[in-house]
Amino acid sequence: MVKRACISAFLLAAVACGSGTATSPTTATPTPTLGSCTDNINCPKLSGAFGIFFQVFANDSESYSFTFAGQSVTSNGPRAFQFLGVSGGDYEVSGQIQSRQRFTILLAHAASDTDGGVRPDSVQNLEGPFALLRSCGVEYQAPQNAIMPQIFKFKFTVDPSLSRSAGPDKNC
Repeated sequence: MVKRACISAFLLAAVACGSGTATSPTTATPTPTLGSCTDNINCPKLSGAFGIFFQVFANDSESYSFTFAGQSVTSNGPRAFQFLGVSGGDYEVSGQIQSRQRFTILLAHAASDTDGGVRPDSVQNLEGPFALLRSCGVEYQAPQNAIMPQIFKFKFTVDPSLSRSAGPDKNC
């Protein structure tokens, strides 16, 4: 009888303490989608929409993958990725790298007629090898003796009130 009472008390305590699922950070809807433009300088200007470019700097032979807002990307070498339909909120990027060379992701506002952007200095490393934070991105480098692949994760905040013409110190 004592065992059953202890188990019942344990279960009641777990329910009372909130054994449900944790809440996630504010992530705005709709879900961003991967755009077709891969050149953040020569892309057509977006009309009535906001987008973010992920400019990836990696060696040509370096493969990597990452997931942003449910969209998965696998590639190698330097590239830009355009995500459309981004709105205000906190976002996480997680992925893996297959090389010990430097791997950098810089975030930039896609040409658009709308305000909004990544809040500079909101980038925070959550996991990854030798992370170097930048105001609008993050750089990783795995040590020479690291077992591959290396996992990385970072987060940043998109603020819809940032002026698109504010300059790089106020809007990525």
